[in-house]
Amino acid sequence: MLVPFLNYNLLLSFLFLLHGFAEVCEGGLAASTRNLTLVTAWYPHPGYNPKYPDEQYYRSRVVEFLARIHTPLVVFTPSSENDFLQSARPSDAPMLLNNSFESIWDVPYLTGLTHSFHTNQVKLAVQQMPGDFFETPHMWGVWNAKVFFLDEAAKENPFRSNYFFWHDAAGLLPRKGNLISWPDITRIREALSTGIGHPEKLLMVARELKPLRPVDASRELAPLTRTISAHFFGGTKGSIKWFSQAYYEMLAYYHSIDQFVGCEERIMLSIALLHPNRIACVPSFRCYDPTQVRLDHMYYYFLWLSGQETRLTKGPIRPVMFSDVPEANMFSYDYWARCDSEVCF
Repeated sequence: MLVPFLNYNLLLSFLFLLHGFAEVCEGGLAASTRNLTLVTAWYPHPGYNPKYPDEQYYRSRVVEFLARIHTPLVVFTPSSENDFLQSARPSDAPMLLNNSFESIWDVPYLTGLTHSFHTNQVKLAVQQMPGDFFETPHMWGVWNAKVFFLDEAAKENPFRSNYFFWHDAAGLLPRKGNLISWPDITRIREALSTGIGHPEKLLMVARELKPLRPVDASRELAPLTRTISAHFFGGTKGSIKWFSQAYYEMLAYYHSIDQFVGCEERIMLSIALLHPNRIACVPSFRCYDPTQVRLDHMYYYFLWLSGQETRLTKGPIRPVMFSDVPEANMFSYDYWARCDSEVCF
């Protein structure tokens, strides 16, 4: 039996307050029972942010994300940020704020790593990632909490969805286009229901070619390339549960052998290289019309997952399994510079 709209939201508010959820923005029963939930987090950088020194601009990107995409949303955040987030979200766009973790270091998988991330991991970052001097332990903590947050939201499933996807709260959005119902559920089903690979696949963004050097049987940490993007990923409750277990097992393993683990994309790429039949990839790179969309190639997934015409001239594009992503030298753009709609995956 369907619960009336107003009572439904009141009941939902009460139930999720018990689980740390702070607020329900009433979006109607039809909206709140959509088949897909987006998940994100907002933990502002304490003090000066070397990567994004203009805090006002950084917050404006979060505001744009909340305002333009009305898909049911779960946000993990400290309670001090509730007013900011609620003021940015339209009243008809469903949103739940989860205040269970007031600090990013309260996240279960990170509580035992706080000291290491501020000491030994800083040294390892200088040795192994010398170019990323704008990154900080706080950023590493937030990045490594993404998979946990997605899994938690999928377990709670406040909007009774079948699909759950992480998206960075401050990620850049296309300047144009209707993103109210993004991502398109038909495209999500198409990407995850292919007959190849594992039945419980995870959907990710492969924004560049795979590295030539694979991860071997010793579970060597993947070389840092731009192959896997951590801006957007997700799937079903089952695929996310598997990915969460694999991710934090790998995190603990690499941490135990003194590898730098601050960059979540390295761990995700290692998992994809070890389990290519469980990772489906959104078409990406230079497969859109650059004269129409001024957006970095890694954000092509916005176009494809919008379900809208992408102005390709020849044939449909389609998702592929990670095993089918071509290999090339790290940071090689030559292949994609020649890419057209017949070559793009």
